[in-house]
Amino acid sequence: MQFIRSGDAYQVARITGPQHNLLGISLGDGMDAVDVVALPIRAGEHVRVDPNDVLAQVMAGLHTANHALEKRYAISRILFVPSDTPSPSVYALLTVELIRRIDQQGEFLVFD
Repeated sequence: MQFIRSGDAYQVARITGPQHNLLGISLGDGMDAVDVVALPIRAGEHVRVDPNDVLAQVMAGLHTANHALEKRYAISRILFVPSDTPSPSVYALLTVELIRRIDQQGEFLVFD
């Protein structure tokens, strides 16, 4: 996995053989609705990932991470690529990994 920070967005890219997923999150205060943003896809690519599935998985991952860390992180924005590999659980896993890395002040490649 590759971890990136660009502006206020924390991102993780996961490529395992033919499967690929990118997830970005921005932390918030928990007071506003979560904005789910589909990033642009290349010409000829097809939408394969539903934004509602991504939202549900990210919120499940956030709950798991907060419970494990005994914290109260909140997410204000989610970034994803609609042509990525669909999965019933990968965005939850990626959310947990991002929140853990943020909490532990782990390394991120920084692009501003």
